[in-house]
Amino acid sequence: MEPRDSSGRADATKQADASGPAKAKHLPLAPPVPLRADPPDLVPARMINEALYCERLMYLEWSQGEFADNYFTVDGRHAHRRADQAGGALPPLPTAPVQSDGSPADPDEEPRPYKARSVWLSSETLGMTAKIDVVEGADDGSVIPIEYKRGHAPDIPEGAHLPERAQLCVQVLLLREHGYSCGQAAMYFAASRRRVAITINDALIATTRATALRARQLAERGVLPPPLVDSPKCDGCSLVGICLPDEVNLLRLLEGQPIDPPPWGDRAGLLSMNRTASRMTLANPLASSRVQTRTAGDPSAPERERLH
Repeated sequence: MEPRDSSGRADATKQADASGPAKAKHLPLAPPVPLRADPPDLVPARMINEALYCERLMYLEWSQGEFADNYFTVDGRHAHRRADQAGGALPPLPTAPVQSDGSPADPDEEPRPYKARSVWLSSETLGMTAKIDVVEGADDGSVIPIEYKRGHAPDIPEGAHLPERAQLCVQVLLLREHGYSCGQAAMYFAASRRRVAITINDALIATTRATALRARQLAERGVLPPPLVDSPKCDGCSLVGICLPDEVNLLRLLEGQPIDPPPWGDRAGLLSMNRTASRMTLANPLASSRVQTRTAGDPSAPERERLH
């Protein structure tokens, strides 16, 4: 007779023991990560930024649809709160200037100013798409895209780091593709309250185009790129808990996989901890136990991830 409990029900534990293993053999394994079958036709400007910064980050966000917030991403949305509100209008495309009655415009008259916010532009020819935070323009069809960043303006000759300049370059190329005259670009750093002019030259355009191609190739290949090795870039990255760069590199090391560049060099056994990000980096867990702390404000910490 089948055993029953005080309520008269059959012993569920024994039933589970009898049927559980047999059923488990036929249960399909869930995929480890969400995957996209095919990459989108257009590469977003943001992903070109990510590909220059960290190809693994780009793949996790674009191909696998991963995202996680941290202080920097939330603060970045706050800095963008006005720029993300669509409004205003782009100027008319450049034509021969005329007055409302059809007569030629006065060449000495100052062009009417335009300002548009949160402008989406795409181009199948370029294979790119972007949301431009702010576009300033005039009646003559000349425009200036302005990209907002939450952090401080870096003290470098270029005015901004390469990933950010490439993101802005995409916006310039798209505006030109849509018929506007765009010879200037700018970046506004909210923490500095400073607008910085960014030069868009042939070298930057070539790098931007090549990176867009590289991003598409990585997405089409469908293989997650390896993580950066002992990089300060990981300290401010919101996906560090998903990417797990130190853990993955340790497994690669234990499996005998080559890691290039060498992760430790003169710092064998270095253990670093970022108090702000609550992240510990064990450079060589098989060597020694020297510990170094890296606190907020350390100049070696990556500035770029604080700019969202």
